[in-house]
Amino acid sequence: MLLGMAFVGLSVYLGQRWELAPKLSLDFRGERGQGTAERTEGGYSLRFTTSTNIYRRSYRGDLGIQRETGETTPISLVFDPEDPSRFQPMTVSYRPGVVVAATFLLGMGCVLYARRIVQKAQRAQRDVLRAKSRISPGQSH
Repeated sequence: MLLGMAFVGLSVYLGQRWELAPKLSLDFRGERGQGTAERTEGGYSLRFTTSTNIYRRSYRGDLGIQRETGETTPISLVFDPEDPSRFQPMTVSYRPGVVVAATFLLGMGCVLYARRIVQKAQRAQRDVLRAKSRISPGQSH
């Protein structure tokens, strides 16, 4: 049971560390757009243009399922329409999401399996106590 709880805790930690909630939210609720990713030392410089502004930011990490095609790569991205400065490469949250979900499910599986073992042992113990209580004081086992 402790191992399962450790896996569940690890999934929560990883989700927080990888900022999974806001990234998933943006991936699923954001609007799609096109931008560019330029390779820089230690990451990328992402550039995104709207009808009124140009947004650029440094980005560390991978480009999701998109692949680099050269020094400047056209990429699909998602952005928050209320705050277009919040943007990221499309699908960037998928791999971390799968890792966190798998870790969580593994942990819950361990917890539920341990719970089942404990319940089975408790039933067996109750059955033994019931059997002992049925034996009268004058009888032996």
